[in-house]
Amino acid sequence: MPKQTNLRPAGKEEARQGASLVVVICVAALLMAFALAMLYTAGVLLSRANERLRQERSYQLAQSFSQVLEKELASYTKTSGDDAAPERSFYQYVYKFLEGIYGEYDPNHPEATVFHYTGGNAGDENPEYGVIRIALYKEGLEETDTGMSGFINGDSDATAITQLEGTLFNRRTFTVEVTATLDGVSYSYRTQYQQKATYRVTFRYKGDIVVWANNAWHMSSAEGEIISLGSGDQIAYQFDPSSDDIQTCHFIKETYAGPEGGNP
Repeated sequence: MPKQTNLRPAGKEEARQGASLVVVICVAALLMAFALAMLYTAGVLLSRANERLRQERSYQLAQSFSQVLEKELASYTKTSGDDAAPERSFYQYVYKFLEGIYGEYDPNHPEATVFHYTGGNAGDENPEYGVIRIALYKEGLEETDTGMSGFINGDSDATAITQLEGTLFNRRTFTVEVTATLDGVSYSYRTQYQQKATYRVTFRYKGDIVVWANNAWHMSSAEGEIISLGSGDQIAYQFDPSSDDIQTCHFIKETYAGPEGGNP
């Protein structure tokens, strides 16, 4: 009896092999697409990380420079005489800015009421430190009559006189804005300060000027005639808030106004 052979049609076998090849190609295409998607996602994340790093560097630069300026403003209280701030210091510039002819801040005209301070070569970019720009703007002079005048007893001692002469008055509010630009990214760091000042005080007894010196009251000047006053005698005092009569000037940080990021 002849041996039987199980034969399949050649067309069906080729069709099966062709279908398998299509499946393999589709799976390879999906894997390739997934790999490309992963590469794209990684590139996007890396780009965002680099952008965030540049922003962080600009922010840290602006913040650090602001802290340097804050430290200098807190280091001095005088513009002349002993222990005065150096002539070309930031403290001196701010004082002249506040007491000079510079106008008060107007939000409708910032280009004319925001003023810029530059130290060194303005606009020069250092590859490591970028470009630093400092802007200042001030509010109006505070008007206050509280504590500007009054009376003390004639038997007041040196401690009471010294405390009165050291009275601090609020004078102005101003803002220092530091903008750091590094690798094409800018960040602005704003700090608000209060200018406080002590003023020259004039003492009068029955309308005549008296001066406290060497633990005694003198008529007209420190070399004048000594007068004897008791607890029942009243000496009037008056502070003069004009710029020429500022004795000491203090810059006190009031608030941190916050950073502002973005490209220039």
